[in-house]
Amino acid sequence: MPVCKACDSTRGHKRNLKHRYNLTPQSFISLVEAHDFKCAICEDQLDLENKQFAGDPNHNTGEVRGMLCQACNKGIGLLKDNPSVLKRAATYLENRGHYG
Repeated sequence: MPVCKACDSTRGHKRNLKHRYNLTPQSFISLVEAHDFKCAICEDQLDLENKQFAGDPNHNTGEVRGMLCQACNKGIGLLKDNPSVLKRAATYLENRGHYG
C-alpha cells in the first residue's frame, strides 16, 4: 500500500505524531505496516487518508500498543480496557447470538 497523505512529512504532522503517540513518521509507518494497514482487533482496513484511526496507548506506560479503527478503540475504552470485561462480553455474544 502506498504511503498515505496522513503520513506525509509536514511539520504539523510530525509534531502531532510525536505529541500524541511519541512516534516518528517512520516508526508510525512501520507500526501500521506491521498490521498490514489493518485494525489490530477487527482487521478492517485503517482509513489513514481521512485519519480515521487511533493509536491505542498502554495507559500505564504511554507506549502505543497498536493501531485501531475508531470503533474498536471506542469499544475497548467503553469496556474499560479490562480484559475480564471484554471476555465476559465475548462470552455473552457467543451465548446469546451475534451478527459477526
